[in-house]
Amino acid sequence: MRKNIYINGIGAVSTQGVWKEDMFAEGVRLHQAINRAIAPSYKELIAPAMIRRMSSGIKMGIFASQHAFDEASVEIPYVIITVTGLGCSQELVNI
Repeated sequence: MRKNIYINGIGAVSTQGVWKEDMFAEGVRLHQAINRAIAPSYKELIAPAMIRRMSSGIKMGIFASQHAFDEASVEIPYVIITVTGLGCSQELVNI
């Protein structure tokens, strides 16, 4: 049995900044193979003592998911789908 699936909110932290509707219209050309994401301010969502102990991938995931919840007007989610495009490259390079 097939069910329809709808995306109600999107959150992203990327090399182009955080997700916004006109993100692709304002795109910046990248000239390197690996680029750093533009990190937003996490202090509104995460306590400063916790921010220092978290990896960048976890912080970005928390920010992006909260942004998606806000966009979808959801307080308790039914499901969360997380996707990265070479998401932890920096941690892997430092091994």
